Amino acid sequence: MDQLEKLFPAGAGRERVVKVTAVGRAAWPAVRKKLPPPARAWAEAQGFAGEAGRHVVLPDAEGRIASVLWGPTEAGKPTDPFAAGCLARLLPPGLYGLGEGFDAPELCALGWLLEAYEFRAYRNPARPLARLLCPRGVDREGVLRRARAAYLTRDLVNTPASDLG
Repeated sequence: MDQLEKLFPAGAGRERVVKVTAVGRAAWPAVRKKLPPPARAWAEAQGFAGEAGRHVVLPDAEGRIASVLWGPTEAGKPTDPFAAGCLARLLPPGLYGLGEGFDAPELCALGWLLEAYEFRAYRNPARPLARLLCPRGVDREGVLRRARAAYLTRDLVNTPASDLG
């Protein structure tokens, strides 16, 4: 199993999956009302209101991560399906799953894997990254093929010419 397969597993097994929900400014009031009071208070204390690129990690009663809310785009602008990829580095290590609000889960998954890229030829990875459970209906092998192609290209660009031959 290679690095990409570990970052993008097909199933969770017995591992706990944390749901990531895309919530824009327009949807925030309705989502806010549905949150349990402690989660609502936490999100408000963190200043989350569905702004583009912002996220908030909501705790459960035991202090573990219960879920994640992420602001996908500015009001009136088209959603960048790759933008969710930033969460690969922003979230604590663990297994995450895409919830509601993601229009193109296959592109979100590809963005996640592309953001997780690290040039590892001369050093170990910085830290464990957040992993994404393959969403239902997504061609996992197709996403992995495209990510592997991008990783190979990036590795070739990042490798000094003296080490390529």
